[in-house]
Amino acid sequence: MAKRQTTRKAIDLLSPQGESYSHRVQRPLHCLVFVLPFLIAFELGVLWRHTVEPGRPLPSLVAWRVIGQFVELLGASGFYFPGLALVVILLACHVVAKHRWSIEWPTLLGMLGESVVWAIPLCAFNTVVYQARTGGVEARWIDDVILSLGAGIYEELVFRLIAITLLSILFVDVLSLNKHVAIVIVIAASALLFSAHHHPPFGDEPFQTSRFFFRTVAGVYLAGIFVFRGFGIAAGTHAFYDIAIVTIAAIRSAEHSGL
Repeated sequence: MAKRQTTRKAIDLLSPQGESYSHRVQRPLHCLVFVLPFLIAFELGVLWRHTVEPGRPLPSLVAWRVIGQFVELLGASGFYFPGLALVVILLACHVVAKHRWSIEWPTLLGMLGESVVWAIPLCAFNTVVYQARTGGVEARWIDDVILSLGAGIYEELVFRLIAITLLSILFVDVLSLNKHVAIVIVIAASALLFSAHHHPPFGDEPFQTSRFFFRTVAGVYLAGIFVFRGFGIAAGTHAFYDIAIVTIAAIRSAEHSGL
């Protein structure tokens, strides 16, 4: 019983009860319906890449791989199982939080608008720290867009929804820290984990101070959006930011090549 109450308290902290717009955008069901088009587009994109060019894999997405490996431990395999895991997690959170099973479509439109708006400061910060990355001759815009959709979904799932929930349980419920102090620690820790996972031993990007700094700050920003606006808007913001950056990079590469 105590364990169930602890889990419920963590879910309520990140998915509060209420009927206002600010409460509705954080409901797991709204988040699931909102990210579902992103999820379907990513999974179909991966399937298309394997079908059309089986010898040309997408760049590595560590968070997607981590979810896939966890699912394999449970006895399942297949590139679409991480997506099913996301659906199950959000539905389980909705059930535990005992939210109503109703969808307000204006809320979804608001989430879409918020995601675009919240992505703008990240794009601006990117130009302050370093210019939008430019792809090489072998880079393909469509591959980067597919990867952007996956990053928005699965990195927010691993480093925001899962990490922040588990860390909140640890610091608030187990260690009984002050909620406000705990949330600062949780956001900072999740941001550092998010930034670090792009580099060895988990990721394959060589370590660069500027990139680690940018991603840590971006991780704090996205964690704040997750805590106060919910998983759906955090995932949408992440995806729209990545798509904007790779599109800018593709345009610059085309201009540089004289195309």
